[in-house]
Amino acid sequence: LPNLVVSDIALSTEIPIECDIVTITATIDNKGLTDIEQADVAFYVDAIDDSGLIATETAFYEGTFTADVSADWLMSGLGYHTAYIVVDPNGEVEESNETDNTGMAEIEVVDVPYLAGKSIAVAEEIKAEVESVLALADAKQVNKYIDLAIGFIQKAEKDYNAGRLGTAVNVLNLAVDNVWKAMEEVNKLLAQEKLSNADAETLLYDMNALTGLVIDAGGAS
Repeated sequence: LPNLVVSDIALSTEIPIECDIVTITATIDNKGLTDIEQADVAFYVDAIDDSGLIATETAFYEGTFTADVSADWLMSGLGYHTAYIVVDPNGEVEESNETDNTGMAEIEVVDVPYLAGKSIAVAEEIKAEVESVLALADAKQVNKYIDLAIGFIQKAEKDYNAGRLGTAVNVLNLAVDNVWKAMEEVNKLLAQEKLSNADAETLLYDMNALTGLVIDAGGAS
């Protein structure tokens, strides 16, 4: 008998933006010993019922044991959502295992204000980390760049809300530049042995994550 399972779920974009149409692709493997020609695949968001159904498509196997099937999803509702992919939702294919037909993936839907707010929250946490591991004067030297980055993020959000998208992207690039300057300061302090390797590694990791958030905000503009 065949055994259909969802082996992978992928989006057509790394940054799902609210109100965009994104293609979600599921890879459906047949782990059984018998091949099949096709199988229905249902796509749901947040609930496996009629309220969450966004599409039902068909996976065609054409002599293989794996198939990709896609559906378009209108991004709506900021924050985290769960995509559910259910193979053979109506039980039309007799399988050796009927309990492993569902795959799921958590997806975050964002917009520029959402990413800006998240970036500022992370930046404030970094400032507190810096103050906890460095002497006051050294902490101020690092955090002056984080403060500048926060200011640029706040300005970019205002520009975005006013429809000045190009300006918002340019301002976000300035925010990234200042986070990089803060990272340079951390590396200098590490070289001067004013900071432990472990603390420097943590700060650099968190600052790198912050730059990723700000760059995502630029991509969403």
